[in-house]
Parts: sequence; structure tokens; C-alpha cells
Amino acid sequence: MARGGEAATGPGVFWLHIASLAASSALVGYLLHREVMTTSALACFTVAMALHFFVTDYSLNEDHQERYRSIGRWLRAAAVLLGLGAGVATEISDAAVAVLTAFLAGRVILDVLDLVGLPSLAATRQCFGHSRTSGGVGS
Repeated sequence: MARGGEAATGPGVFWLHIASLAASSALVGYLLHREVMTTSALACFTVAMALHFFVTDYSLNEDHQERYRSIGRWLRAAAVLLGLGAGVATEISDAAVAVLTAFLAGRVILDVLDLVGLPSLAATRQCFGHSRTSGGVGS
């Protein structure tokens, strides 16, 4: 998610961010009911998702400001409850739960990479001492 305030992002970008994060928030709610976890696993899942929600909430607030504060965070919160309701109302196979859990884990990792940012290829080469003229690996 690009930094720069509300002027840098239009309503289409806002709704795309909210839709994708609401879908993953609903998935969190669904998996809270469906996934069979020990108490320690549930505690780890809860802490990880809470930290993820805090970080993405901060990022969305920075990117979309008033638009996010007035409606976006409420939609994300409602999505968790909707997912929980879907988990109570439906039954899916253990394999499908595993796929959904893996999808959510991948989503969280991609969000973290997006927030932290990946180094450029030039910075990576400089870090490892490789350049086009050094004859090192990757040149």
C-alpha cells in the first residue's frame, strides 16, 4: 500500500483495499470457529491476527484517512463477525480448512512484505558485494 495520504489514493483504490482486507478478515472469523486448535495455538493465532489487524489498520488509516476512519474499519470489523457466522452455519472438509488457513497465512506474509518493502535488486547486489563489473554470482 502506497504511503502519501488520501490525495494519493482515489475511491477505487480505497474500495479495493477494503474489499480484499474484509475478505481476509472474514476468513479469520471463519477459521476461528472452524480450526481445531489447542489453547496455546489459539493464543498464538489470536496474537498474530491482532498484530496483523493493528498494522494494516494503521496503514489504511495513513493511506485513506477519513474515508477509512468513517466506514472502512467498521466494514472490516463486521467482516470478522460475518466470517464467524459463516463458520457456525456451514461445514467444510478438513482439507478445505487447511487450504483456507494456508491462503490466510500467505495473505498475511504478502501484507507484511508490502508494508516493510522489499529491497531493490541494486541494493541487494550492493549488500552482498556483487555488481555487474565484479564478476560475482548474479552479475
